[in-house]
Amino acid sequence: MKLMSLCAALIVAAVALNAPPTTRRPNPKAAAAPPVAVLPFRAAVLYDVTASRNEARIAASVDDFGPLFDRLRVAGGEIGFGLIREDSDHPLIRCYVPPPPEPPMPALPAANGGNLFVNANNRKREDIERKKYEANRRTWEAAANARIDAFIVAITPILNAPGDAPATDLTAAAERGDLMLAEPSEFTNAATAIILITDGLHNATSKTTPTMRSTARVAIVNGVGSMGALAKLTPTPLRFESTAAAIRYFAEDGGAHGR
Repeated sequence: MKLMSLCAALIVAAVALNAPPTTRRPNPKAAAAPPVAVLPFRAAVLYDVTASRNEARIAASVDDFGPLFDRLRVAGGEIGFGLIREDSDHPLIRCYVPPPPEPPMPALPAANGGNLFVNANNRKREDIERKKYEANRRTWEAAANARIDAFIVAITPILNAPGDAPATDLTAAAERGDLMLAEPSEFTNAATAIILITDGLHNATSKTTPTMRSTARVAIVNGVGSMGALAKLTPTPLRFESTAAAIRYFAEDGGAHGR
């Protein structure tokens, strides 16, 4: 009996020694999330310079525009700036930044390592394309900064001017910004927004609700939460207490909540 048990144990050991080794599967690594592309951004900003703005505690500064400028420096786009006053149909001051140059596409890896000489030529060609792109990108960034600097120079005195306009033509201001964003544009996939820094009052014309044709999301900024002549727009405009908060919201998420 002991002999039979010993033989059985030897057979089991022999089978185990001759069995193919068990390979452990490596834990699968989580796939890296693809980088989120930053869309171009187009916005119209209209600033109330009427006497009633002080009661609604309305204010704006060049520093408030910082996130918009940062967005343009990454993906390009356009900002239009105008005034809300007794006649709000004046042309907008505009800052246009063209789309940035496209980075070169990485070459696909060669099957089985590929030919040594072909791989060397591919790497050389990739290096040339990368350096060309970097040079084009530097040129584009310099031009973008120059355009933004000129825009800042143009709007600074307006932002610092007192609110002394005798009446408020809000509907024309909103429609002017909307017209800009309804224009044909090379930025077909741009995020868009109309930011109206105003108490919402309108008393210059009989038309009390603007007609909007673009798909841009509308926001109103004032310290009392007033919607005024914008209350009947669909969808209802977003409300912000400060200019900085409104601009930051749209610049950072791209106005994803479209009309």
